[in-house]
Amino acid sequence: MIDTMANYQLAIQNTKEAIKRAQAAGNTHEADFLTHRTLPRLEKLLGETRMLQD
Repeated sequence: MIDTMANYQLAIQNTKEAIKRAQAAGNTHEADFLTHRTLPRLEKLLGETRMLQD
């Protein structure tokens, strides 16, 4: 379970960095997709994993 949480945390960190790169490149579609679709899903999965751990 800890490995799964670490993987989700890394994926969230990588997604946030990808959002910054997309914004810097002016790729608003990609930044919006990552911000409003990908990141919330990863955060939800991380939260569910944390709840299962408790």
